[in-house]
Amino acid sequence: MESMDTEDISKKIKVYENFLQDRLKKDLKEIEKILDDKSTKYNEWEDVKQVVKTVCEFKEKDRDMKVMFDLGQGTMASGEISDYERTYINIGLGYMLEMDCKEADGYADIRLRLLKKEIDHFRKMAVDIKVFPNKIQKRKLDLWLNRDKQRFAKNTNNSCARTARLSFRQLRFSK
Repeated sequence: MESMDTEDISKKIKVYENFLQDRLKKDLKEIEKILDDKSTKYNEWEDVKQVVKTVCEFKEKDRDMKVMFDLGQGTMASGEISDYERTYINIGLGYMLEMDCKEADGYADIRLRLLKKEIDHFRKMAVDIKVFPNKIQKRKLDLWLNRDKQRFAKNTNNSCARTARLSFRQLRFSK
């Protein structure tokens, strides 16, 4: 009866492990995609910070700046920056805010800190998902070891009791 229960439990554990593996693989792929997106945005905001710094340097030198910019779909245009006082920053959802250099730099710092926290959070989630199956295996091993210890203790107690009975009988008959 006990071996049947053990087999039944082993089957259930295997089904559960397979379910977790399938689910965790999907979750891990989603998290990796999110991490890629967040890393790309982080790099974009670092670029914004660098461009703002460059624009501010040209402002201090009091000269015009010629630039090439992407219009989309591989089309480029050239232009000249003559007003360094104000710049437009894309804050998302199709909105642009007009800011001076210090405001733009500060806003980029805020976005970078936020993205860094999000990246750290998703990296931790990815590590937890990768470690979770190992925790299951460790827990499974602990359960098996505890079961074996209990069986050993039970068998040891039974054999000790048998040995004690045999010794008592030997003492009784030897007199």
